[in-house]
Amino acid sequence: MNTHYITQILQAPNQITPQKFYHCHKFTQSDTIPENLKLLWLFELYSKQPPKEIGFAFLWLSPDYLNVCAVMQDSDVITLASGKNDRTWEKGDVIEFFLQANPELTNYIELHLAPNQATLEYAIPDSKQLNSYSPEMLIFESGMETETGIFEQGWWGQIRLPLKKLKFSSNLAPRFCICRYNYNRQNWENPELSSTTLFHSRPHFHQPNEWQTLIIK
Repeated sequence: MNTHYITQILQAPNQITPQKFYHCHKFTQSDTIPENLKLLWLFELYSKQPPKEIGFAFLWLSPDYLNVCAVMQDSDVITLASGKNDRTWEKGDVIEFFLQANPELTNYIELHLAPNQATLEYAIPDSKQLNSYSPEMLIFESGMETETGIFEQGWWGQIRLPLKKLKFSSNLAPRFCICRYNYNRQNWENPELSSTTLFHSRPHFHQPNEWQTLIIK
């Protein structure tokens, strides 16, 4: 992890503003994290204020991948999840990446990454029918690559998603959201939920129409 971003999590601005659009820049190098990318700060799902343990995310394009990285303060990094497609959101700390490559359609993907690199990969046909799908029906192979790390004040995670797996619309920009479950052993039943999106209609991550717009530069 680039130390530039570790420093950023320790020097958060006094005022954090949500962003509706995110300009995703292309870089020729594929093995390094670019510096000085625009940060998307997380907001607590219910209060719409910055969470007690703050975090941010950023995205960029390399020649073959869409890259997503989140850096988070965390006083108790923990997960009981393991392997692939475990119920990560019920078992500890996790970041979630939602992407609707083509907003003309209802389908989207949901990718999870825990601190120990436990992962989950779902392809969801329609958020309005979410409760009618069993987890087994949603599992798919995204081809994503992952990396995580723990530092003194928290942890970070990176997802590299192959562009060849994505079918972007030629008319509408893709929509996305980056979310977090922050568990603590002292209060396990009440994890802190946060997101880069401010949800206005109801506090729920699965609302593609309220996600941020990804502008590919």
